[in-house]
Amino acid sequence: MKKIVFASLFAILSSVGAANAVTMTTSGAPTQSSLGLDPNFPNSTYDQLVIGSNGGVTLGLPGTYTFNEMDFIVGYNAYVPQAGYSYSFSETVNFGGGPQGVTVPFTVDISSSDTITITGGQSFSYGGYNVVVNPFSQTYPNGDNYFNLTAQVTQPFGTSAVPESSTWAMMILGFLGVGFMAYRRKGNRSFRLA
Repeated sequence: MKKIVFASLFAILSSVGAANAVTMTTSGAPTQSSLGLDPNFPNSTYDQLVIGSNGGVTLGLPGTYTFNEMDFIVGYNAYVPQAGYSYSFSETVNFGGGPQGVTVPFTVDISSSDTITITGGQSFSYGGYNVVVNPFSQTYPNGDNYFNLTAQVTQPFGTSAVPESSTWAMMILGFLGVGFMAYRRKGNRSFRLA
């Protein structure tokens, strides 16, 4: 009997938590190629930035989540350090079907090892979630260099999601089950703890 009551309460609590979760999916963007193009070296292999999607992440609790899976491919493209090539990429972010566009600027500094810097700070909101792209900067040698661009996700105080209809149904069934068990035990007047 206790197992039924606890199972009902567990179902209610787990369904309420699941109703607040939202899936965030980034589309990725076309590969950025010819980064750090130097007309003095036309036959060089220039840097590229491959911008992949995050494959869909479920936002539950506030925290840091993957925004994009990246590959910074460093080519042999400079004999003299060159700083400050500015670029950007645009993509679509979906929150359970609600699309939003975002543009992320970045710079590339060319040298014997190249530095990519993503300033971050792009922000948007959906369903009570605030998402801010985190800054990133790293120097990489020639070849493929994989990293994740991340975003900080928060929920402002006072924001509460409205439970879905299936959550309401589960809660009502749970309360009915607890009420039925109490009704059946009404004839048994013995009091027990635990």
